Formats: sequence, C-alpha cells, structure tokens
Amino acid sequence: MYFDPKEVGKRIAKLRELLGYNQEQYSQKINISRSALSKIEIGDRSPSIDLLIEIAELSGVTLDYLILGRTPQEGNKKLGMQLVISFLTELEKRVIKTGITIFLSANMFLQILASLLDLHTLYD
Repeated sequence: MYFDPKEVGKRIAKLRELLGYNQEQYSQKINISRSALSKIEIGDRSPSIDLLIEIAELSGVTLDYLILGRTPQEGNKKLGMQLVISFLTELEKRVIKTGITIFLSANMFLQILASLLDLHTLYD
C-alpha cells in the first residue's frame, strides 16, 4: 500500500461532486485556489496533511479513506450516512442563505437519489 496522488485526487473529486460543489465553490470551502484544487484532483499536486484533514472534515470521511481508499467494513454505512448528512446540511445552508424555498423536481430528486446510490459503489 502506498500513497497515490492520482487516486487521492479521484476520491477528492468524487466527494466534491457528491456534495454538489463545482471546483470554484469547493476550493473556497477548503481555502485554496481553484487551479490548486484542479491539480490535486488530476494528481499533479499532492495535498498537504492539513488540507487532507480539512477535506475529510468537510466531506465526512476518514483520512484513511482519502489517503488509501480504505474504509472499515463496519463503518461503511456510517461513512455513507455522514456523506448524505453533509450533503443535506450544505443544501439546507444554501436554501436558508438565499431565502428561497426549493421544491425538488423529479429530475433533481433522481439526481440526488443516483448520487446516494453511488455511495454504495464508493464503499463496496
């Protein structure tokens, strides 16, 4: 087992997408430039341990998952639920911040459902 920046980048990109952020939004959340995030996601740059901690906290995953792609067997459901909770919390913050009531269209509901189902493949 070794550190693979390309695989770490793929996991970070996947988490960002599951949380519903574009690169600009996510880079602001983790206090780096969009271009730095882009380089990390394609594996051209390795994130610092401090940045990995920030990403893990924001995304609701473990450092073990971010760095090595490992999840504890018993923790898979908990980890998936943490991602769902993080996603819904961020969605709620956006709704409250803009003051707009959002009614999920069938299409948006299906997209969220597909993302949640994608969690299953992420942790198997």
